[in-house]
Amino acid sequence: MNPFDAPATVLDWFARIGTLIALGSWLTHVTRTRLRNRAVRRFFGGTEISLVLPLRTLQGRTAVAEPDYLAARTLETFLATRGIRCETRFVGPEEPLSLGPGGHLLICGPKSSADVAERMSRDPRLRFTHRADGWRIVTRDTGLSYRSRNDSTGEDSDIGYLSRTREAAVGGDRTVVTIAGVHAQGSAIVAAQLAGVRPIRGLLRRARGSGFSAVIGGSYAEHTLRVLDTAELGFFRHPDR
Repeated sequence: MNPFDAPATVLDWFARIGTLIALGSWLTHVTRTRLRNRAVRRFFGGTEISLVLPLRTLQGRTAVAEPDYLAARTLETFLATRGIRCETRFVGPEEPLSLGPGGHLLICGPKSSADVAERMSRDPRLRFTHRADGWRIVTRDTGLSYRSRNDSTGEDSDIGYLSRTREAAVGGDRTVVTIAGVHAQGSAIVAAQLAGVRPIRGLLRRARGSGFSAVIGGSYAEHTLRVLDTAELGFFRHPDR
């Protein structure tokens, strides 16, 4: 063997090992990305979903509240990174939702849609209730009440409702994810909490194939309408069917 060939042989083996390591890293990255995308798509019900926003009467004209718009854009941007396309539509207070099979994301509360109010009234674990001091989210079994600090102390803070259900529909099953703030800012807070693979995986793991409801809280900057922090305040798995 030519002694000058030895360094070349060693370098060739190092190059091969480096290629194998790079290939292994790429395969690991691709596998992880696919698993993450699959979890998000499973959570929201597919690769194409409908995103429903409520129309409100603001200063004498019909419009979408800014926090609802922020919530929609936050999740739409996140879902696009996971290969999910949102088709946005708007509903008035008395307009029927008309949910078919597939995935549906409702960013709408009981005050803005009669159909959403009816759907939320069937939640087995949580309910929205109105009292003299404002709206609250209350557990059905224990009566534990969640109140927005915006109402109790005037802080730039709010809470919101999150639920996910799987339902039978004409033509196939549907997945419905519902977000509703006690105030409109609560919707943006829930959306910010949900816009990540890790929280979605955690919710799916704890739900164990069933539906669930949750209460999310957080704070926001009022003038720039920016969510500052979020936290899960309560998680409630629905009974098995």
